[in-house]
Amino acid sequence: MGIEVSSETQPGDILGDYKETVLGMIPKYWNLTKLGDHVEDLIVPMRDKPKQFRGQIPWCRIDDINGKYLCTSKNGYFVDKDTISKMNLKVFPKGTVICSCSANLGICAIAENPLITNQTFIGIVPKNTFDTEFLYYLMISYAKRLQLLSTGTTISYLPKDKFENFIVVKPPLNEQRKIAAILSAVDAAIEQTDAIITQTEQMKKGLMQYVFVTKAAQKKWEITNLSRLAQIEMGQSPPGSTYNEIGDGMPLINGPTEFGQSCP
Repeated sequence: MGIEVSSETQPGDILGDYKETVLGMIPKYWNLTKLGDHVEDLIVPMRDKPKQFRGQIPWCRIDDINGKYLCTSKNGYFVDKDTISKMNLKVFPKGTVICSCSANLGICAIAENPLITNQTFIGIVPKNTFDTEFLYYLMISYAKRLQLLSTGTTISYLPKDKFENFIVVKPPLNEQRKIAAILSAVDAAIEQTDAIITQTEQMKKGLMQYVFVTKAAQKKWEITNLSRLAQIEMGQSPPGSTYNEIGDGMPLINGPTEFGQSCP
């Protein structure tokens, strides 16, 4: 059972239902386990890149990931069964949790159909003791831990055995599914919000184009220099030794940091 919190719940009551572990406080009925104990397979892609691309099976790279699911190659890289056989390429089955194991570790996706990747990834095929979507969110949450475990002086890399022995939390399966459903709903809400923001920005750009270009030309607005309308001052860069983080003095505004692509 999960923890029910009401207005009468005391902090000690909640704490009493938790236990201390190497991963922090977790509910008492959750377990810590090795990832390798709950996977059907950990698939390590072949090093060699196909010399020709033709066929129906996508060959994917990290830039093909855009969201929770991965299903195709944006660059049109596909291989056929003959190439897969000759090169002994590893095919990730549908439902594989794909996790980056080199460079920027912890970037994940779920294979929506059979596909192949380069060596940037390792494929985690979970047993029925792990919900696929829960495992996806779990591995994303462990990105910093994966990075700390990695080896390599120039490019970080995490080998298969490190994934096999990687310690993860394991709630009951029904709770995994509930957690994944909640996180999926949050993701959907974020996507809807992002879509609205994108549409609004496009609308704003179109309106500004109409007001300041099309309308201005129709009305024959006066063209003048900005200096006639405002006093223009260039910014300055005081010595670093004069900076402080206690609010003493005037705020120092850094253009790229504070403004980005629009006004703060």
